[in-house]
Amino acid sequence: MATLIIHDIIVHTLDRSENKKMAERRKYDSGAQKRKTERIKEQRQQNLLRQIPKLTGYFKPGAGSNNPHIENNVDNDLSDGAMLTGAGAIVSSTAGTSSPTLADDTFHAASDPPPVAVSDGTPAESPVPVEANLSPDPGCWGEIDENARKYWITMGPDHCRNKDADVAASERQHKQQKRYFSKSLFMRKLANGEIVNREWLIYSPSRGTVFCFACKLFGTGSHAQLSPLSPGFSDWKNAGVRLPEHEMSKSHKNATMTYLKRSAANAGCIDHGLKQQFDSEHAYWKEVLRRVVVVVRHLSERGLAFRGKTEIIGRSDNGNFLGTLEVISEFDPFLKAHMEKFGNAGKGTPSYLSSTICQEFIELMGDLHYVIRKTIPYSDYTTITAGLEPNENQRIETLKSLSDTRWTAHTTATKALCQNYANIQQSLLELSEDSSQHVTTKREAVSLSSKMEQLENAFLCNLWNNILQRFHRTSAVLQAVDLDLSNAVDLVGSLRGYVANLRDDFDKFENAAKKMSPSVSQSYKADTQRQRKRTKKADEPPEPDSVRPGRDKFRTTVFIAIIDRLLAEIDRRYDSYKNIRETFGFLSHLSSISLEDLRREATTLQEKYIGDLEADFVEEIVHFREYVKESQGKDTSAGLLLRDLRERNLQTAFPNVDIALRLFMTLPVTNASGERSFSKLGLIKNRLRSTMGQNKLNHLTLMSLESDILRKLDFTSLINDFTRKARKANF
Repeated sequence: MATLIIHDIIVHTLDRSENKKMAERRKYDSGAQKRKTERIKEQRQQNLLRQIPKLTGYFKPGAGSNNPHIENNVDNDLSDGAMLTGAGAIVSSTAGTSSPTLADDTFHAASDPPPVAVSDGTPAESPVPVEANLSPDPGCWGEIDENARKYWITMGPDHCRNKDADVAASERQHKQQKRYFSKSLFMRKLANGEIVNREWLIYSPSRGTVFCFACKLFGTGSHAQLSPLSPGFSDWKNAGVRLPEHEMSKSHKNATMTYLKRSAANAGCIDHGLKQQFDSEHAYWKEVLRRVVVVVRHLSERGLAFRGKTEIIGRSDNGNFLGTLEVISEFDPFLKAHMEKFGNAGKGTPSYLSSTICQEFIELMGDLHYVIRKTIPYSDYTTITAGLEPNENQRIETLKSLSDTRWTAHTTATKALCQNYANIQQSLLELSEDSSQHVTTKREAVSLSSKMEQLENAFLCNLWNNILQRFHRTSAVLQAVDLDLSNAVDLVGSLRGYVANLRDDFDKFENAAKKMSPSVSQSYKADTQRQRKRTKKADEPPEPDSVRPGRDKFRTTVFIAIIDRLLAEIDRRYDSYKNIRETFGFLSHLSSISLEDLRREATTLQEKYIGDLEADFVEEIVHFREYVKESQGKDTSAGLLLRDLRERNLQTAFPNVDIALRLFMTLPVTNASGERSFSKLGLIKNRLRSTMGQNKLNHLTLMSLESDILRKLDFTSLINDFTRKARKANF
């Protein structure tokens, strides 16, 4: 009996394991089968929706007026709360006036769903009459007149780009595949990997096509008619090829130049700072965030702690962050009213004064290295030298000791010795005759005074004073912030010419050395000392050895040797600078260089930096040359060209020129390094804040070190980034 029971248990267990294995071997559909099932499901839904009558069929148009073309998309989910409106439709303001037809009925097939336009969710109180050419939908524009051009020059392309619009209307059938407009086309990837914005590309939500903003406003002639973007471009399969071709077309460049000139002309008389008015709640919370940003910046640059034991407003242990806000609220009625209303309201009521918001702003504001990286060509750097610079108004220079770490100490010490040579020698003689001095001191004073009487020492003192002064002045100019490499090459070349000309000035330095002090010898040491007699070998001739004069010996073995060594070192540095200038030098002479030379130099630069500059760089620099001749009229340094390019926001029109100028400006003229005299880490992370995370420590350290840059930043965009996230308050 027991055997039968055990047998039944084993059989039951085996059956369960077999069923489990079969369940584990369950088969799943392949990817192709799933896509096929999804297409069948979508087709059934489309057929079902076509059979449902539209809501507009139950209403009759009013007498004397036509229905506006209200575009609906039946594919949208109405439960999401999106309002379907007729974007770009024109509503008549009075009875008896019909609105013009904006959409081309022949543009879409009858079987295709009508285009979509999704509003921003703000209910319209009453119809507002708007001209077609002023609509933010470029598909609704007709023939552009001068008033429309002035309007869009003032507003700019951002007002009609529709980057966040629905792209359902852009559906196009290519063979058996549906294609849509990709929002990645708004961006362009350069050869060096950078992503730039195509500001000229605008999208029409009603027609599902893209246009060129500049060509739409100023495109004329046969070239504009042949452009694929003139009637509206929707060939999404070949968009990656056609859009770059349009960027390099002659009609697009001419239209872009016309738009830039008109924009610059309007900049002086039209306020471009006018933006849409924010509602009261939006402005309220942004004012709160502005005060939070100021307090975070204030505490960060001083390395102070933020949090306390509690986060209750009114307590003395709530930390520096809330404590500073309480102090400000004593003189700020707006912040005082906000803290009274939302300060201690409890969890669930947003006040945006908590430690969580504070930490989030620290992370956003701590990304200063991105700002520093972008503003390096325009940052104001000052070279700080720790050495003491002598006062030029001082009549008597004091002696300076040589430093092993500061090269400029040689210049200062040599200048003081050369200008007070006779006075120093007289002081040494008086010191040697002073009976109150130690014997060793008097002996050293006599030795130094006797050496200063030698003509060779006076000669070298005068020579090195002239050389070091020129080297010091040149080095100071080379460390200037606004000096580019082309001017640096010219400066080093001029220094080389100065040193080479010193070879012929031996007599001048000799005469100056003899006049430095009355006690300086008028002859060289080799002429006054006893000549050594050498024992001759048996095979040597009996004639006496030729004796060179001390002047010639000093000139060839000392003076010429110094000049030749200096020239060799300058040539080594000059050749390195010269090779770089031959590559980038044409960027500083765009107005005067010939077109043939410009193409040759640009081709050489593009081939050398093929990973950063695209093949279009040659034609782009030719186009930029015409712009420089129109705007500047003369040769301008590369730094000023880059600054002008950035200030006028021309990176999208000349992206490769922008890269070339940045490459040129980032090449250092000299190597310099700076050290902090104290550690901010020890100030920020002390024993009371030992649990601080690494990310927060890095952010606070950077904000404290770069407090000068932090004070100059405008955090309006940072507040906008903060408000784009999911918030309880209405931003």
